[in-house]
Amino acid sequence: MILFMGGCATTETTTKEESTGYLASVYNPSRLSLHPDYSIFHESSGYSVLYIRAYPAELKFSQTNEESEYRALLSIKYQLIPLDEQGLDGAIVDSASVIYKLKAQDEKRPAFFATLSIPVKEGMRYLLRLQASDLNRGSTGLEYLYIDKTNPYGAQNFKVVSMFSGYPKFMRFFLSGEKFNVRYRDPSVDSIVVEYFKLESELPRPPITASTDYTLNYTPERRLLFPWRRVSTGSYRLNKINDCADGQLQTT
Repeated sequence: MILFMGGCATTETTTKEESTGYLASVYNPSRLSLHPDYSIFHESSGYSVLYIRAYPAELKFSQTNEESEYRALLSIKYQLIPLDEQGLDGAIVDSASVIYKLKAQDEKRPAFFATLSIPVKEGMRYLLRLQASDLNRGSTGLEYLYIDKTNPYGAQNFKVVSMFSGYPKFMRFFLSGEKFNVRYRDPSVDSIVVEYFKLESELPRPPITASTDYTLNYTPERRLLFPWRRVSTGSYRLNKINDCADGQLQTT
């Protein structure tokens, strides 16, 4: 895998029309044929790490290039837009574009993984615009990722890594018996709470029948408190195996 990267850290002011245009293409999905997955982890107070999972089956591999090299070229471009109480504040505070080269051995792989470090400041909220492009075929994919660094206990402060793949989990569910590691960026934390919910969940009522005081029941069936210890790699591992039914939440 070879990558080429360019970026810009200066503030760029945009017009109201451009800010509105950030979201407009989401409502025209027919033009988007790439579907990479993204996940963000707040590594420190000064920056966060974007995890990328792309699918080689969606890319065009070709030898039509000056080097006659059989490859696919995947471009990932991001724009970091701060949010205030009214929404977009009309400025791009950081942007970058990276090109990844996938070779012949990558074509049959189920997924391609990559990471990017992004200067996300503590106490801020952002909208991250992510555009993926297949430079051989011309197809694109567009996603928007909400970033919240105001809450130190939010989900983006936890990195859940599958022990099967060795990569962070992109989907917020686990298979029966699946093992995973959990990392939290604050070394002063000495325990973690795991809440277990039933597989069956309540469906929301139709709006015409729902009363103003009606809310869905999100009460966990079981709440477990685990102490954890820091290991030499700088990650955290739970010390105890929980007793959730059917192995839904096995830990190591």
